[in-house]
Amino acid sequence: MSLTTTTEPYVPGTIQFSQYLEQLEFLFEHNNYSADKYKIFFLAVCGTEIYNQVKLLFPGQNVRDLSYKQITDELKKRYDKKDSDVIHTYKFWTRRQGQHEKSEDFVLAVKQLAELCDFGDFKDRAIRDALVIGTYDRQLQKRLFDEDILTAAKAEKLIVSQELSSDRTRFVNRDEEKRVSIVARKCSIEESHKKLYVIDGNRLSILGKIRVSVRLNGFIRELYMVVLQVDKDFVPLMGRSWLDIFYSGWRNTFVRPLMLDQRVNAMTDDDVREEAVVEIENDTPVFKKAYEVPLRLRDKVVEHLDALEKDGVITPIEASEWASPVVVVIKKDQGIRLVIDCKVSINKLIIPNKYPLPLPQDLFAALSGSKLFALWILLVLILSFCFQSDPKGLW
Repeated sequence: MSLTTTTEPYVPGTIQFSQYLEQLEFLFEHNNYSADKYKIFFLAVCGTEIYNQVKLLFPGQNVRDLSYKQITDELKKRYDKKDSDVIHTYKFWTRRQGQHEKSEDFVLAVKQLAELCDFGDFKDRAIRDALVIGTYDRQLQKRLFDEDILTAAKAEKLIVSQELSSDRTRFVNRDEEKRVSIVARKCSIEESHKKLYVIDGNRLSILGKIRVSVRLNGFIRELYMVVLQVDKDFVPLMGRSWLDIFYSGWRNTFVRPLMLDQRVNAMTDDDVREEAVVEIENDTPVFKKAYEVPLRLRDKVVEHLDALEKDGVITPIEASEWASPVVVVIKKDQGIRLVIDCKVSINKLIIPNKYPLPLPQDLFAALSGSKLFALWILLVLILSFCFQSDPKGLW
């Protein structure tokens, strides 16, 4: 049974683990899972880091023998550590509104921090003071200072209404806001080592860079602008360094992948089958002596060959006129991969098929306009072909 909707693995430090678990259990209830299935689905979607923590929290124990409550209780102790009153108070009084943080988010964060502090009857006054001290808008802060009678509710209303008023003004003047005002104070061109390419692969000619004053979305910054020498007019794109300043959250758009499924079943021989044509210069057999396998890897190589034979990937034979040495590659999980070194044997006889491979810029151009991408992580890949003929027992 698969989930009718998906959730992402838990990332420590983002939210409380108990909150992640609460949302996950709502998902289980939505899919009508029985309580005895919670552990299975939790371990399937929690992510590698959390699964490793479970193994560390229960050393020497089989995860299958643990209950869902045992696992989640220990993970709550591991990730939901409560700070002391001093830490909560420190976080409250040092809370400041970020440059691009919404006023409503800032006010809500201050009020949530206040709930963790033992302020008692002083809570409303503390919230008022924290809002006045932490607001980013200095003009608004001066206005709050000028209020004769200022309560927490009034401070919250003034802060939020000020931002709404600014948003309305930007909406009315949205055509003006879309324009970028650039003023070059110094026209001297400095040397630039950037390399820029257009989508067709052609490299742009860069004369250098100049320092300019840029005004956009109410922000003014001193930045560098690249000076190009081009024959045709085109609309230049804003560079990543400028995006980091004027749209600081743009990178987050590409951070969190859309997870459609947690697992894809392995493909069998019947799923994908290609027929290849290999031409060789002559039929003279090439037999190369096997490479020496390190002693510490010999047992792993034997086990790997036995597994391949059991799965029907390879078949033992008595003798062959053709032979290529095998290189043992150690993978990140300390397993092994066997790679045939054909460059010293059959590759010398094969007549290459000179098919033009696509350039990277051609592939990127083909993906233009796409919105959904997939990342495939193949645990085991066995590349095999069906050959039209068998020249002299080669295959």
